[in-house]
Amino acid sequence: MAIRLSKAEQRTDVTALPTGVSVPHMFLIVFLIMGPVYWKTQDPYLAWTTGLVWCFVNGLIAMSGSLIGPKIREWLPRPAMLGTLTGVSLTFIAMAPAMDTWDVPYIGLVSLSIILLGWFGKVNMPFRLPVGLVAIVIGTLIGWVSGVMDVREVSASLAAVDLSAPTFSVTRLIDGWAVALPFLASAVPLGIYNFMETIDNLESAEVAGDKYPTRQALVFDATSTLVASSFGSPFPIAVYIGHAGWKEAGARIGYSWMTGVTILVLTWFGIIFVLYAIIPVVAILPILIYIGLVIGAQAFQETNPRYAPAIILAIIRGSRTGGTISSIRHSTQPKRMRRALATVRFSRPVSTMKGCPR
Repeated sequence: MAIRLSKAEQRTDVTALPTGVSVPHMFLIVFLIMGPVYWKTQDPYLAWTTGLVWCFVNGLIAMSGSLIGPKIREWLPRPAMLGTLTGVSLTFIAMAPAMDTWDVPYIGLVSLSIILLGWFGKVNMPFRLPVGLVAIVIGTLIGWVSGVMDVREVSASLAAVDLSAPTFSVTRLIDGWAVALPFLASAVPLGIYNFMETIDNLESAEVAGDKYPTRQALVFDATSTLVASSFGSPFPIAVYIGHAGWKEAGARIGYSWMTGVTILVLTWFGIIFVLYAIIPVVAILPILIYIGLVIGAQAFQETNPRYAPAIILAIIRGSRTGGTISSIRHSTQPKRMRRALATVRFSRPVSTMKGCPR
């Protein structure tokens, strides 16, 4: 889509849409769907396949949204979309990292200062190195010099490196269907939320200078979700919040390809655990704070000032929605989900299901 847009408008500054696993859905699926199934059955395979079925149905709902998505985007006023986006981005992207930065302030605040100086202050880094890279490298050096990081964790993570590529399977979807049925009703509103989130982010991308076709983006999200569930991912795909921030930071089309290939290599070989043992997380968090700041500023800078009260109202509502979803992490087995799961009757012992680990 980005390449097509670049050719159509004869521009080289087009930024690809940031796309990946929907963070709100990740918490919901883990704690409200897969979690209750595992707590009741103690069967990780069954919990996983239940999540796969839910994700697949969510993808079908998102696909239906592509039929009405363009018209919805025409009807919704920009301040409403950007305000809601700001509320969600502040809750999910900026607030938690801002608090976690204080866990190790001599790392987090140093990295944050570099981010603010480079991306907001336009201060060039030595040898014109990328600002984010400099912030992470310096934060990592401080972490090792100060003793925050442990070399034993690096050794343990290296021992876990191994190739583990995903495999296509329809059987997994069949195995999880019966148990997933009580949960599928929630796939409808959350599927709607998913394509509405994409619509909001498309509006943010257009304000930043890149106008992508709504229907194509929604079809891509839905198709990716359906394919992902078939290959073992229980989490839906959506266009990410943060397009304006990445564009401001200098990201173009290549960053999307490089990110995708890098993530594939890191996850397939288990190298993510090695990076987690080498790089302090607190050195990376300021990048998320920056994204939240850019999205929040965009809502006010790119709309008429008279709509500021409406934007703030949308922020309050968006923040409350995000906060509600985030609070799920602190719960165990919600009563409603326990009651739903209690109605499930297994036609055969779960431990005998095909593919179930012994």
